[in-house]
Amino acid sequence: MTDAASPLDPEREAPELTLDLPRVVKHNWKGTELRDYWSDYLGPFPAAFKQAKVDAVLDDEHPRKLTVDTWKAEDVPGLIGSLPDEVQFASQQRNQGTTIAIVNTSKISPEAVLNNELDPILGMELQGVPHCCATAHHEDRQNGYEDPMASIARRTPSMEDRGGELVVESPHHILNTFWAYMGWRFIEFYPCSFECDRAADVASENGRLLREAGHGEMAEKVFKFIASPAKWSAYHGLAHVTNGYSLGEYTSDDNWIETSVRFAGYHAEKAEVPE
Repeated sequence: MTDAASPLDPEREAPELTLDLPRVVKHNWKGTELRDYWSDYLGPFPAAFKQAKVDAVLDDEHPRKLTVDTWKAEDVPGLIGSLPDEVQFASQQRNQGTTIAIVNTSKISPEAVLNNELDPILGMELQGVPHCCATAHHEDRQNGYEDPMASIARRTPSMEDRGGELVVESPHHILNTFWAYMGWRFIEFYPCSFECDRAADVASENGRLLREAGHGEMAEKVFKFIASPAKWSAYHGLAHVTNGYSLGEYTSDDNWIETSVRFAGYHAEKAEVPE
């Protein structure tokens, strides 16, 4: 389902795709005491999650069979040295560092991954994305949405449209992807809905791997952060995200009308530092 047509151009529903928008990542805290508390957990989380994706490929219980990421030169030898013989990998030098594809399946080669030769849905499924989420996100991308929070909300069974604001009161809290711009999430894909049980299972498995790697306290704190009520709104290429602790501004789709989504209800203007 697409957004309502713009009142200025009733024929326009999809985002504008021809604009070359600069990347925007701005984040601020609603108090220095909140910054000091959360930064110790949120700051190192993206690196820990990145390693957890490698651990997932090597884990028999996890659905992920493929991961591809860009690594700093000093991290590459240790990463390659940690891989068992049965796992395939390939690398390419790129401007940002060394991009490495790690594969633990005979269905594909890591070279095919780096050369973008995979069917998009198969590629997502091999990264542990449930089929329902892979097909929904592929459809969203076909419709021009790279940042499909509103589409996810509309597919969520319990969503209520309250005066144009899409409110999801009872999601799977571990599926909050509003803060994915900062790397604060337990899945790296967009769920088909905020109530998708299969996506929540993958997120929980990622949490298990983080705990097993010694990041249990960090994972619990990050879960508490993303589980708190939050609002996402986007208009003309910028998304604004806020909860009781912080607010941010990030590059998004160039929507012609503003769309707002509330996750887990309504947040406090400023929350207290957790005990």
